[in-house]
Amino acid sequence: GVSPEAIRQNRHMGPEPTAAPLPWGKSGYLGRIMDQKAVREHALAHARAVLGGDLSRASEDLSEPAMAQAPGVMKRLPRPVKAVAVDSVEASGEAWTARINYSGEDRVTLVDSRWSDIDGRPRIVDLHVVD
Repeated sequence: GVSPEAIRQNRHMGPEPTAAPLPWGKSGYLGRIMDQKAVREHALAHARAVLGGDLSRASEDLSEPAMAQAPGVMKRLPRPVKAVAVDSVEASGEAWTARINYSGEDRVTLVDSRWSDIDGRPRIVDLHVVD
């Protein structure tokens, strides 16, 4: 599995940025509110990063608590992941819960990821496999 420390170290290759990043990163969301459509787009981009094996990119969406949960969730995903889909995005208080479907050759794993606005960008604050 991938430890939270390994993910953190992989995220910070190179010097720290000297200027604050634009809200919602490079995804073109400057000035947009965090609505269902925006969360769906971020959840799909996150799932596609996992599908493509780009764990550095996928980890950019994780808050510290979610970073700690990620290794346990990753262990339960199909190997290899062959397809991804965002099955639903539901409001839950001031956050949104996206259910992501990770399909392998012989099984499907559903992951609920709870997204909140952190530092002007949607981030996963909780994630778990749906049993």
